[in-house]
Amino acid sequence: MPRCGQRKRRRLPRAIDKEGFDQAQAGIRLVAMLMRHMAHRPVPRTAIAPSAQAGTAPSSPALLLDPQALQRLRELDPNGASKLLVRVVAVFGASVERLIPQLHSAQAAGDAATVRLVAHTLKSSASSVGAVRLSQLCADMEAAAKQGRTAELPEAIAALSTEITAVLKALERTRHSFP
Repeated sequence: MPRCGQRKRRRLPRAIDKEGFDQAQAGIRLVAMLMRHMAHRPVPRTAIAPSAQAGTAPSSPALLLDPQALQRLRELDPNGASKLLVRVVAVFGASVERLIPQLHSAQAAGDAATVRLVAHTLKSSASSVGAVRLSQLCADMEAAAKQGRTAELPEAIAALSTEITAVLKALERTRHSFP
């Protein structure tokens, strides 16, 4: 029982691997901090390309990833000495590897709370790398889980998996095009 003025610690659902979750959150916090550092230079968000909205997997990384978000990451490490983009992509890939199996397990167990938490974490990770459509899919899944619309989850998870595959390929191509 927390004392007066203290907050009760929120426990993670059992399906979430605490160590992996902490690592993913640390990477997300790093990127968020860096992005806030760049906030003094506001850049308008680009619209999602029509082909990405239609659900097709475009072949161009520019259609999957927000170029302004990638540019902000480039500006934080202009000559590539710190390998910031490589590290951000690695953190994103590692968090996806950990969270997708947890998402499938939670969905199979009918655990909407864990689905919501995983979708929320993926939403933040996707935003940090400029994957606008992926972030929106995660937001939609998070809302469905929160509202108890579990019948929508299998289709949403399938769409999410397809989009994640395309985003990971686009990030890999983008990573190799940076200094």
